[in-house]
Amino acid sequence: MIPVLLPDTICYDDACHLKKFALNPKRSDLTATSKKMSQMHMVCDKFHFKNHVDAWCKKHCNPYTCANLKV
Repeated sequence: MIPVLLPDTICYDDACHLKKFALNPKRSDLTATSKKMSQMHMVCDKFHFKNHVDAWCKKHCNPYTCANLKV
């Protein structure tokens, strides 16, 4: 099996929808890639985050609270 090489954190303008998609139990364990993606940190990029108003997005995709981005 080829190892899946992906970063630990993804910054993406629509990370809230990508994260919900990746966490969906119907697909999160289908492949090694989908499993890795379901375990990754996904945050909105800082430029787009100000436009996200959903409480779930603010709680789970906030780039200002992501420890991986503080380095």
